[in-house]
Amino acid sequence: MIVLAEFGKALELKAPQLTISPSNIETLSAEIRRLRSETQVTDGDIQEICQRAPQLESADLAACNNISAVGLEALATLPHFEELSVSFCEQFGSRELDAISRIETLTKLDVSGCTSLIEYPGANVEPFGRLKNLQYLNLNYVYATTDAVLEELRACRELIGLSLLCCSKITDAGINAITESTQLEVLLLSDFPEITDVTCKRLKTHAPKLRELAMACLDDITDDGVAAIRELPNLEKLSLDSCKAISEDAILQLTKMVSLKYMQLVNMKLSESTVDRLQRVKNVRIEIERK
Repeated sequence: MIVLAEFGKALELKAPQLTISPSNIETLSAEIRRLRSETQVTDGDIQEICQRAPQLESADLAACNNISAVGLEALATLPHFEELSVSFCEQFGSRELDAISRIETLTKLDVSGCTSLIEYPGANVEPFGRLKNLQYLNLNYVYATTDAVLEELRACRELIGLSLLCCSKITDAGINAITESTQLEVLLLSDFPEITDVTCKRLKTHAPKLRELAMACLDDITDDGVAAIRELPNLEKLSLDSCKAISEDAILQLTKMVSLKYMQLVNMKLSESTVDRLQRVKNVRIEIERK
């Protein structure tokens, strides 16, 4: 499991005001704006919540395995609804994605761990492109995510935060596609056997607003890629985890970035002398973890 405690906080939902369950829905205030649901809720419960709380803006429905497209469609009736998590909902598939794509006001979506979402090559991912106002998307651990998803996301011109941990089918072509029409500020990548320095160079030219970048287990990222990352003018946070082809000198050069404030180095090949030099850097907070 990749630990990125300092990264991607913008992708998280706002703190809920209330935890809802089937037993307390009747007490729900019409003014409630943010809630978390217990896992037992059903489609009928979601529909009732939407009737009782018309001002709802955010709902955390993580691991709610009794909800389907029937319940999620009700969220589209809420005029101010912006944030939704359905992470690790085992039944969340293409029909549910289609229902969510009808929420025109949605700006933040977490479908991490929804492994039924893309079950086979050629699965329908077109609904992603309908989320025109989406700003943040978490696709972590949706293992079958392919470049086709990123092709659809080109239509989401407001997208600024994207997390793709363990989406190992993504290639340089997918990153090329998503940076054509978006201005990414947060990008988290891991376990991509086909991501190379080409992606780093693409980010340099097409993602100048990038503030946070995490790269883990990317074996084909070399010093050339790191040199491109150094040219990102607004990069404040950088994580490198198990990127074996990056030299110690390239890592030391990163500390000269004017914008960089925090760097996380996990399981990187570092000598004691390099670790000592990194620990003496004043302008960047550096955390080093050896596995």
